[in-house]
Amino acid sequence: MPTMKRRSLILAVLMTLSGAPLANAEILINFHNTGLSAGGTGFVDVTMTVDTDTTLFDYSLKFQIDQPYAPSDSALVFVEHPLAYADVTNPHYVLLNASGNLAGDVPDFQGPSTEGLDWLISDYADPISVTLRTNTTYLLARLKVQHSYNESDIDPRGHAFTVSLAAGPDTFFSDGFRTIPYGPSFPSGVVTVPEPSSFVLLAGMTACALAWLLRRRGCRRGHLRWRPGSSPA
Repeated sequence: MPTMKRRSLILAVLMTLSGAPLANAEILINFHNTGLSAGGTGFVDVTMTVDTDTTLFDYSLKFQIDQPYAPSDSALVFVEHPLAYADVTNPHYVLLNASGNLAGDVPDFQGPSTEGLDWLISDYADPISVTLRTNTTYLLARLKVQHSYNESDIDPRGHAFTVSLAAGPDTFFSDGFRTIPYGPSFPSGVVTVPEPSSFVLLAGMTACALAWLLRRRGCRRGHLRWRPGSSPA
């Protein structure tokens, strides 16, 4: 099987696995796939919805990066920036106007071999819990990632990485009395270093989507809609 067809098949499998549902989930998490230029930086937006009106008091999220289709000398890592956790001024941030202490850092137990591959964020509602509504998309995190590779040895085009939410004690949602079940069972997104043609296609699709949104906004003035990667209001 040609190399590019094999890479496309792997990407399709990764995207399918990232959407596996969880039957009892009250919070549904969505990672927005993105593409980077070789050696470039980009953002992975993580959003959430609720299947019924839900009270949220605090949360903690541990993110991790894996590289299922990239050699060791092509790497993706988290990097800190002013909006590295979520942007509390974004009108769609999940604890907008109620953020007690949004914090983000690499876990204390992280060693040199995993530098930049884990990222931990947390926040709590202050002074009281917030009610999350159905039919609303909330921003949980805007994660900045940086790609690097050995220019003399490899061609990184087509390399793929996953950014996922790690299960365990560092990942939870709570209403102050109980933990709130979330899904999918293994929420994740795919970050790719596109081929030149793929990058042009991605840019064209983005331009078409933007034009559609602008036309829609012209028809529905005053209705606020958030889109992944948008600047804070």
